[in-house]
Amino acid sequence: MLQFYKTKNSLNDEVSINPNYVTQIESIGSGNWSMVTMNSGKQHLVNENCYKLTDKLEKLANYDGC
Repeated sequence: MLQFYKTKNSLNDEVSINPNYVTQIESIGSGNWSMVTMNSGKQHLVNENCYKLTDKLEKLANYDGC
């Protein structure tokens, strides 16, 4: 089953992230912003804690959201 993570980017636009294609997540600024880099090179700046976001995406990619 294909799982996507829905969030909002820095422009307040809704984005859907397929965790299977995320290559890097890094913390930006004070830790409340994360830069998500996809394998295509596209980047999303989202207002989420890097560690919490990583945990959510890992669960979706490896455990089908469980």
